[in-house]
Amino acid sequence: AIASLMAYALYPNIGALFAVSLLFCGGFVYNLRRIKPQQIDTDAARGLIERSKTMEEYELADETNEALWKALQEKRLQESHNVEVSYRGGGG
Repeated sequence: AIASLMAYALYPNIGALFAVSLLFCGGFVYNLRRIKPQQIDTDAARGLIERSKTMEEYELADETNEALWKALQEKRLQESHNVEVSYRGGGG
């Protein structure tokens, strides 16, 4: 998307996009090289097993996010209920 916007803005002279592509590719390769072999479960990557030791930290993060999302929804429901009660109870 960013490259499309840059191409639109720089239309006749879009040579800068090739430099951006090289920077992106370099950053991508750099981050891939930072992954340690111990962090990769090749059986899980191939889809040969259902559960992996390396999945646990991400599953815990998902469970935490789900709990936070549920608590936020409950709080919003309570606040909307409190607003309705205050509107009803205000008149005499």
